[in-house]
Amino acid sequence: MRRHVAIWVDHHEARVFEVHPHPLDQLTPRGEQRVPRLGPGPCFHRAVVRALGGTERVLLLGPRVPKGRLLRYLLDHHRTIVADVVGTKTVTHPTDAQLLAYARWHFRSRPRRLTWA
Repeated sequence: MRRHVAIWVDHHEARVFEVHPHPLDQLTPRGEQRVPRLGPGPCFHRAVVRALGGTERVLLLGPRVPKGRLLRYLLDHHRTIVADVVGTKTVTHPTDAQLLAYARWHFRSRPRRLTWA
């Protein structure tokens, strides 16, 4: 089964959720998928990348600055993961229901990946 992941990141932590594509109505917080920010940016970003291991489609959510920093890190160091990003959305502190709604929309209506320069 393909692994779809929605990740919400802010200045304090990242929360990684696996979204089951069939049926696309289940949002599962995976074990050890809260990634606290314990050190400078690169240390945090490497921990987030480890949590994303094995994903096929990724949705990035969060406030503009931390989400942008994570995306910049991925562009600079992990182009293969960037190729799996299907969308980004600026949101602050969404509920699990809101995360699921964003994931449903992006994973159902955007079958193609984004193109990054």
